[in-house]
Amino acid sequence: MKAVITNEVFSDFLQCRYRAYLKLTGATGQVPQPDDLHAQLLQDYRTKARQYFLRANRDKKVNSECVSLPAVLAKRYDLAVDVTATQDDMILYFDALLASPGATKMSVPGYVPVMFVLDEKVRKENKLQLAFCASVLAHQQANAPPFGRIVHGPRFTSTTIQLGTLLTEVGNVVQKIRALERANAPPTITAGQKLSDLRVRCQLSGDRR
Repeated sequence: MKAVITNEVFSDFLQCRYRAYLKLTGATGQVPQPDDLHAQLLQDYRTKARQYFLRANRDKKVNSECVSLPAVLAKRYDLAVDVTATQDDMILYFDALLASPGATKMSVPGYVPVMFVLDEKVRKENKLQLAFCASVLAHQQANAPPFGRIVHGPRFTSTTIQLGTLLTEVGNVVQKIRALERANAPPTITAGQKLSDLRVRCQLSGDRR
């Protein structure tokens, strides 16, 4: 069965290629507890950010239930949350899709991706994750969104992210992920990688030293 590139695989590749390789090949092993905790905190934050975002856009035509990207494009919502999409070997989700400001003047509205980020600070990794979603959106709505939004931190601050050069970087990352999946052996961990990544490798391999 062909490996699938998801939001999680893309994120893991940016942080730890070894962990991404294990997910791509199905050998995930035991997930370290800190990852479980962070995943739960992120899920709680996404729930709160979704509620905040829906309240802020309650005067718009909204779909608040999980829906596919083709359905959003067909129904022409002003806002949709929890959107899923498939493209070639990729299956991903959008925290939200927001009709672009000029959508009312278009026969088919364009959308911009919205991503919910737990941390107060927006990092390059977050921007690339947003652009990863935007790359699939660009293909299916036949035009690339010039920007996206990241809602982040306890105050749900909204930051606009220009996507131009990030989309090119994302294309390169996706090709590297595909090459990693085709590799016959996992990538080596260099001395420059974080100690946390080394701990991940030990726990996934069952090494308790």
